Amino acid sequence: MEALGLKEGDDINPARRGQAVTRNREAPATKELLARLRKFRGRLPEDFKFDRLEANADANVFFDTSVLLYLLSEDAKKADRVEALLQNSGNVSVQVLNEFTAVSRGKLGMSFAEIREILATVRTVCRTHPLMVETHDHAIEIAERYKFSVYDSVIVASAYLAGCKTLYAEDLQHLQVIEGQLTIITPFLPR
Repeated sequence: MEALGLKEGDDINPARRGQAVTRNREAPATKELLARLRKFRGRLPEDFKFDRLEANADANVFFDTSVLLYLLSEDAKKADRVEALLQNSGNVSVQVLNEFTAVSRGKLGMSFAEIREILATVRTVCRTHPLMVETHDHAIEIAERYKFSVYDSVIVASAYLAGCKTLYAEDLQHLQVIEGQLTIITPFLPR
């Protein structure tokens, strides 16, 4: 310790052989650190309201088919809401793409070219997760535990295995928490 000029209680950064050991400067006091933040004051408007859904709308979200289909809705408010959520990216599974295609083609009579165009955009802004045996196995456990349909359980399992914190879905229980990690949110409810 003497050779390095250190005394008991000094904070050091250990180094690999051949590198110098350095002494950390004393950390600033909490009061000083907080004072440094004052230069950022005034950036938040006085009428600001915190919106937890908006704040957490990022890549940790998963979109169910039931929500993405509202991109095609005559209900502009719902379509705009989904568009706004997609602005922050997110996740989908191959199942979502398949269900979207089936409904768009079968019920809405859209052309494959139109469907490809829409889904190309979704795939650009969202990460697409494959369906794997692990997804299936976890879905069966979820179906049994939560009494969801198998297809809903595959969506839930996909979102869970993707590490998402939020699953945007219209036809599942709003605010239900799955496995202590994934919260189901119906994005069209009043905030």
